[in-house]
Amino acid sequence: VKTDFAWFIELNQKRNIQLLFNGKKLDYSNLLKDKEYKVNDDENIIVWLDFSEIQEFTNIFGYDEFCEGGKDVTLLSESIAFNLYDFIDGLGEETEYIVKKLKEFEEEL
Repeated sequence: VKTDFAWFIELNQKRNIQLLFNGKKLDYSNLLKDKEYKVNDDENIIVWLDFSEIQEFTNIFGYDEFCEGGKDVTLLSESIAFNLYDFIDGLGEETEYIVKKLKEFEEEL
């Protein structure tokens, strides 16, 4: 939930949404790096999602995203792996922004 909330704040910067604690703005950027992923190029963002996080993910994108086909999901021993771009493609500027941020985070590691 904390990662989703951090992305919500990040994607709504234009609306001036902030995370405050005792009146001080908190840096939430480390929360954005919390998921395991690898950016191969602009259209291949491989994400590993623990089984315990699948419900949370489907609450965001919808259960039908996994059922309608057209998206490859690989079943692993304790998680699933998939291309996040398949889920965020079509969000317009937000897609480009998410890809840019994930690349920046990966370069920092």
